[in-house]
Amino acid sequence: MNGVVFSILAMMLLALQTTVAPRVAIYGVRPDWLLVLVVFLGLYARPQQAVIAACAVGLAADLLTLERFGLLAATYGLAVVLVVTIREFLFRYRSTTQFFMTFGAAVLANSAWLIYRSAAFGLPGDGLIRGAVIHLFLPSLYSAAFAPILHGGLLSAGRLFGIRKPRYRFRPAP
Repeated sequence: MNGVVFSILAMMLLALQTTVAPRVAIYGVRPDWLLVLVVFLGLYARPQQAVIAACAVGLAADLLTLERFGLLAATYGLAVVLVVTIREFLFRYRSTTQFFMTFGAAVLANSAWLIYRSAAFGLPGDGLIRGAVIHLFLPSLYSAAFAPILHGGLLSAGRLFGIRKPRYRFRPAP
């Protein structure tokens, strides 16, 4: 993977995450475009490079948050390890695969953040079921909705990143 191009892309997405994501929030629910990038890396990059890049994206995001340093890096690293582990059993170039893998990784990351916040600051005051919906599923669904769009754009520029195309020719069923 080309490190310079990836660094520029990661910084652009980090800037979009901090400036544009609050503006497209729906009732306080923001998409996590950095997590979509992490899932993209998990699906298409080499495993070692994907883990290193995901942790680097998490560390860069940690610098811009008020959370404990390393929390985002750990959750992004955990998410990319999960994606890399099961990617060989999936049709990686399908938009449904990209959507559901991003949704699963986002639920995993958001539940880890919710467990951390409840241990550090107590349970959210809006009830367990409502809190789980607001803090787990809605942000995960919103992030996953952007996954096919961002993955399509990133795959079209795959040569810039050094991501290889598959050797087989994928043909969807008629």
